[in-house]
Amino acid sequence: MPADVMLLASLVLFMARVPLLFVRKFDQDEFEHIHAAWNIFRGQVMYVDFFEHHPPLIHYLLQLPLYMTGESLSTLFVSRMLMLPFVAGIFWLTYLIARSVCGSLVGALSVLLLSTMIMFWEKSLEVRPDVPMTFFWLLALHALVASRHRGELAAYIRSGMCLALSMLFLPKCIFGYFALVIGICVLGRFKSQWPWRQLVMFHLGILIPTVVFVIWMLVRGSLYDFWCTTILLNAQMGADLRYPILVKYLTQSLIQNQLFWAAMIPGVLLLIGSRNVSADQKTILVFSLCGLLVGLWFNPAPNRQYYLLFIPIVSIGTSFFGVVVLAAVFRWRRIAGVLLGGVVVLFMLLPLRHLKEQYADRNTVQLEVIRYVLERTGPADAVFDCWTGLYLFRPNASYYHFLNWDLIEVLDNQALRDVLLEDLADESCRVVIRDRHHQFLHPDVRRVIAECFVPSPEFKYILFRDGDFDLNHNGRP
Repeated sequence: MPADVMLLASLVLFMARVPLLFVRKFDQDEFEHIHAAWNIFRGQVMYVDFFEHHPPLIHYLLQLPLYMTGESLSTLFVSRMLMLPFVAGIFWLTYLIARSVCGSLVGALSVLLLSTMIMFWEKSLEVRPDVPMTFFWLLALHALVASRHRGELAAYIRSGMCLALSMLFLPKCIFGYFALVIGICVLGRFKSQWPWRQLVMFHLGILIPTVVFVIWMLVRGSLYDFWCTTILLNAQMGADLRYPILVKYLTQSLIQNQLFWAAMIPGVLLLIGSRNVSADQKTILVFSLCGLLVGLWFNPAPNRQYYLLFIPIVSIGTSFFGVVVLAAVFRWRRIAGVLLGGVVVLFMLLPLRHLKEQYADRNTVQLEVIRYVLERTGPADAVFDCWTGLYLFRPNASYYHFLNWDLIEVLDNQALRDVLLEDLADESCRVVIRDRHHQFLHPDVRRVIAECFVPSPEFKYILFRDGDFDLNHNGRP
């Protein structure tokens, strides 16, 4: 009965996120992925015709909203709705894994805790590859932890295939791969035999989607460009802000979800020491959590979306601690158990007060600016933009359809200057959208923008090529 109530509450909270999809402000990453998908939709080859440093699966997945709604603002909302099945899958897999390891009560509480996790709310609402990546990662984990036939070699093939799909959405799941390999090896040593067959089947599962992907990229002629932009360039990203970013977002999340993080360590320790949990299950689960936490530290810019991979596992550990403590208190004195249970429920639901911030940060201005640019440009008019993304359904003036400061820092400054000056000189470049990242561009590029483009009356950061914007006609003459 308590498990059913928790699952019902989780369902209510899941439905509460649907209205938020339409009003919450868009992250620049969302515009980046939707614009890249639109470039593919109109026939361009990713990595060759335009820059990207993410794997392409999310952009091909986003072809579905484009086919459904075309070049309209509705595509933004349909794209967000496309993430909902993956989010539902993350909740369901979290329940299945927790139920298999610790029972249905811990499974239900894990889902409820995950439903009240503000960081998870924020990032799982958005159009980003982290959401399907996390879904396929949990599928891989489920195959080894929660499958009834996890001892069979087929489970290792399924796990490897799901892990490969996860990494093809976003490579940051590579730390989950190392964690699972180490966990499988440790289990083999516990049983005094080296797990050769399991490792071979696991890697065979990884190879199947990977080989298909490589062949597909070769046929399209984009494998080399994919390697240069998604692997080599990402490897050059600096880590100067790693520690400040970690402190900032972890502190913020600790304030928002005290219970979630406070019970993580005791919950994991209780899980390790529990005799009711099989050694196979807790070994894989704990190694996965530790591996992903290590990966968070090694990532150059560990933003909030990077937490999605291990938050479901943390919710399982926290829930295990909560159920063990409550069970002990109920056995000791029932009234104390009721009071403590009330306190736990209060702390569990207290983070929901932060949801009002999500509704307050609205996308009204963003949509207004997108309409403004669309109405004052033609389909062939290109836009140069660093990192606002507010030029949907218009060609990007440069190969780089986004240029944030960390990307500018990695690229060759002189070569980028030459390319951008040539792009801005092209008559098809009619609009420049200026933001804080423009200060990192070469001074010559900023000078050309200042000389050749003039601010619009309504939005000073939207600049039209000098002579294109007529105050009387509100557009090109």
